[in-house]
Amino acid sequence: MAGRATQVYQTSLGQQNDALAVRENDVIHLRFNIIPLVLLETGYVDFIIEVTDIHPEVVKPFEEVRAELVVDYLAGQRSEQFYEQSETLANLAFEQPDSLQGAADALGLEVQTSDWMTTAGGTGIGEYPGVVTMAFQDDVLQGGTNSEPIEISEEHFIVIRNMEHEPAATRPLDEVREEVSQRLLDSKTRELVRAHGDALLAELRTGKTLADIAGSEELEVADSGLIQRQSPTPDRQLVRQAFLMPAPAENAVSATGITQPSGDYVLLSLLEVLQGDDAELTDAERSRFRQELARIQGVSETAAVVDNLKAKATIIIPEQTN
Repeated sequence: MAGRATQVYQTSLGQQNDALAVRENDVIHLRFNIIPLVLLETGYVDFIIEVTDIHPEVVKPFEEVRAELVVDYLAGQRSEQFYEQSETLANLAFEQPDSLQGAADALGLEVQTSDWMTTAGGTGIGEYPGVVTMAFQDDVLQGGTNSEPIEISEEHFIVIRNMEHEPAATRPLDEVREEVSQRLLDSKTRELVRAHGDALLAELRTGKTLADIAGSEELEVADSGLIQRQSPTPDRQLVRQAFLMPAPAENAVSATGITQPSGDYVLLSLLEVLQGDDAELTDAERSRFRQELARIQGVSETAAVVDNLKAKATIIIPEQTN
């Protein structure tokens, strides 16, 4: 395959190439013809590289790139510091499974207490599905250990542990009558809203515009413009759904509907998809991506090792006596 023009250090090629007539640490621009050979177990790939063209470096004046360099440097420093601290948090939470205080003291953080939550969620961190799922896992709920770090937004991780647990119990009818009635009403309302939303989605997919639907339903159309995968607006759930939708084909509509936790039904119509250009990534962004990929690979490999050990081990859980 033909690689894009890129900027590399000669030393990164692994050996000095006299034919290029460049000194060690000189920066050159190369255009590569690449033939991939073997995918190793480590995930690296051996390549045969043929240099087909060389362009001398064009150095921009320092004052012209000062602001960009400062932004890239600070972003890289923040990313590196966050990565190191997230690793420290994960390690300390694992090494001291019966407390969060050690990790909090080491990182200068404060241990906070959430409100009560159920399997349906709650207020505060209970609004994040990943937190609720982790909170009700056996090792956290019954085992009393710290959770793994949970990503609730970009560059925002938390670790939780169970303080108190109230087992499920049957409550008197008089105590829950109003709550049950409200839940039944909410459930029926959600069903009706969902059914009506699906009907509008069918109209949208058959050619009716969002503006037409909004006009007839006395609703508003919100145009998000072009958004990125990590955009916090208009809503993280909607952004994730938008990036799961197929790109719109010619003379066709790419649309879907989604029910939000509040019960609201949202129609999404995808108008345009612009492919990202990795050539536009800064060095700091590339560094963050590499670190994130390394973190994901590490978590995946650790989980695989744990699963393998569980499969081979004989685990005996003693019965608990009341």
